[in-house]
Amino acid sequence: MEVRVRRKVANQLQEDIFDEDQQKNDEDDPQAKSKGLRVKRESPYSVENILWLISSIAVFYYADFARAMLYDPDVRRSWFYIGLVLMGLTCAIAFFLIVYLSWIKKMSTDDWELQYPAAIPVATASFAFGSFCVTIGLWPVWGVLTIPILFTQFMGFIVVIAAVPPF
Repeated sequence: MEVRVRRKVANQLQEDIFDEDQQKNDEDDPQAKSKGLRVKRESPYSVENILWLISSIAVFYYADFARAMLYDPDVRRSWFYIGLVLMGLTCAIAFFLIVYLSWIKKMSTDDWELQYPAAIPVATASFAFGSFCVTIGLWPVWGVLTIPILFTQFMGFIVVIAAVPPF
C-alpha cells in the first residue's frame, strides 16, 4: 500500500514538473505538437491584467489623455510626431512578424530570426527611441507624471493585445 502511494506521489510530482517545463517552452513548438505533448497556455484574463486594463482606462479618462494629445498647445509637436512615427514602425514590424509571417505564412519564430535578423533589433530600438520622443513631447503637459501615465497606457495596450486569441 505504501509503495503505491509513493509511486502515485512520484508520478504526480513528475507531471507537475513536466507541466512547468512545458509552460517554459514555446506554445507553437512543432516538435511538442508532433509528439502529442500537452502545452498549457496561460490565460490573458488574470487579475493582474484586468487591473492593468482598468487602471489604463482610468488614467486615460482622468488625465484627459486624448484631448491633451490632440489639442493641448503645450505639447511639443515635433518630438511627439517623431515618437508616433517610430511607434508606428514598431507596430508595423510586429504586425509583419506576428500576423503575416506566423499566421498567414505559418513560419515559426526561429525562422523569423534567420530570414529577418534585423527586424527585432530595429523594432526594439524604434520603440525605445519612440518612447523617449513621446515622453519629451508630452512632458510640458503632465511633467513628472508623464512617465507613469505613458507606462500605464502601454501596459493597457499590451493587455489588450495579449487578450486577442491566436489564430
